Amino acid sequence: MPSSALNDFLQNLNVVDEILTAAPGPGRPRKGHAGAVVKGGLVHLTAALEAYVEALFEEAVAALWPGWTGARYKKLFESTTERFHNAHQDNTNRLFFNVGLP
Repeated sequence: MPSSALNDFLQNLNVVDEILTAAPGPGRPRKGHAGAVVKGGLVHLTAALEAYVEALFEEAVAALWPGWTGARYKKLFESTTERFHNAHQDNTNRLFFNVGLP
């Protein structure tokens, strides 16, 4: 079964590509607007990466403990993905370490 986290991430990458190529010109934003367009693409890319890591973690937890109830998932996620905030390498490692994944 394909990962829905991966599918969502790939869709978000397409949005980043659309942002970066939205302005007129041969693949480049109009002069004077390039910085804003690139910053917009970078913000969306950062958010997409954070969402991907969180969704992938939640998929991994569901695969590791399929018998858990919604309340157990909620309790784990309150102390992990809901406090994640960014996809920095240390945060990502710590997140997956919580469930015994290196």
